[in-house]
Amino acid sequence: MFGQFDRVRPFDVDGDGFTEVSRRELQASGFRLNRYQLTGRAKLTFDLTHVREDRRGGDSLHLPPDQALVAESIDSSRLALSGTWFHSVSRRFDYRVTASTADTGATATTALAATRMPSVRARVASLSSMLSSITMRDATR
Repeated sequence: MFGQFDRVRPFDVDGDGFTEVSRRELQASGFRLNRYQLTGRAKLTFDLTHVREDRRGGDSLHLPPDQALVAESIDSSRLALSGTWFHSVSRRFDYRVTASTADTGATATTALAATRMPSVRARVASLSSMLSSITMRDATR
């Protein structure tokens, strides 16, 4: 199991009221579960991870991005799940099969006072299943 929280404070280097370093909050967490089977010759693994990041730069950080003179903002989230089956059939042959899925979403805003651009919301979902590796091992080692 793991967890992480990271916070970066905004910074205006030259004092002009606009950030050169944007505000950022990052949260990440996840866990892995293993189960050995077939007298230790096979292993089933599940992984679950979640990452969320919120960044905001420009001016007037206390206001919504569309009310600032200049703003760049992104709020993204990703939830991923994968499962892997590893099987050592013999001393010379093993294989691994992995299936994974992820759901990713983000809201991005770019705002300039003269040309108000609306927020854009994108959501991407993917599902993939693949045979990730088949390996032959040298029995003399």
